[in-house]
Amino acid sequence: MKPYLILQYPYEYIEVALCNAGSITTSIRESKLAAVQLTIPHIDELLNQHNVSIKDLAFIAVNTGPGPYNTLRALITTANGIHFISKVPLINSCALDLLTSEHSSYPTLAILNAFAQHVFYAFNTPQRKEQGYCSINQLIEKINDQEEQLLLLGNGAILYQKQLLHEARNIVFLEKTPLFNSIETLAKKAYDDFVAKKFSGSYLMPRYLQSPSIPKKI
Repeated sequence: MKPYLILQYPYEYIEVALCNAGSITTSIRESKLAAVQLTIPHIDELLNQHNVSIKDLAFIAVNTGPGPYNTLRALITTANGIHFISKVPLINSCALDLLTSEHSSYPTLAILNAFAQHVFYAFNTPQRKEQGYCSINQLIEKINDQEEQLLLLGNGAILYQKQLLHEARNIVFLEKTPLFNSIETLAKKAYDDFVAKKFSGSYLMPRYLQSPSIPKKI
């Protein structure tokens, strides 16, 4: 199969990787402080290392968040710009879905920092599929409204760990809580979506969920 490119922004740095058939061929990680300036040079570097051109790519996949707005928007704009020029197909992935998929055998709650005492969250349990945006206090109320024990994931879970342990019931933390999904998870999910022909119908947009909760069908 043709190679493909993936990009994501786990808050403190960007990750760019050249992949094939669900596995990473090579990747680059760059500080968020230089992300806007160096994303395109890093993409060019990866392609040149393997003698690949933009027209050789099967698709470009981006983890569209939710996450911090400015750098995420710049990353997505880069992918959209490449698509505009080359017509390479685009695939978008959700950070919350990617994170919960890494621990899908256990009822999970992914929490990502939305700043100013707010969070992005995703419940993934047999009884509850819900994503949304709310204050940490409102999220604790949601946690205490359900009976299942939840495995907490994400940088928001760590940021508010002390408050969660004090005020929320039926929660558990791993010895080392993942702050964000891995780049390997994005590589695999993007390939699966490609095989299933789940392409974006248009240009990519950041995912924010700053609206009422979004329940998912079980």
